[in-house]
Amino acid sequence: MTGITPAISQSAADLALEAARKARRRGLTVSCDLNYRKNLWKYGKSSQEVMTEIFKFVDVGSPTRRTARSLSAFR
Repeated sequence: MTGITPAISQSAADLALEAARKARRRGLTVSCDLNYRKNLWKYGKSSQEVMTEIFKFVDVGSPTRRTARSLSAFR
């Protein structure tokens, strides 16, 4: 999964969360590359709020150090 998808819209964020949740339930390994793009997060929710929820279901995450520091869940 990429962090760009949930940045696009609320419905895309909901779909990404549901995909991660279902994959985890089925015993699949879930990976996510944050690919943080500040200018994409315009629909009302912050990247911190959305990605923190998604990362509850992620086994392998790959944020850059800069991105990790910018997200409160990784401080």
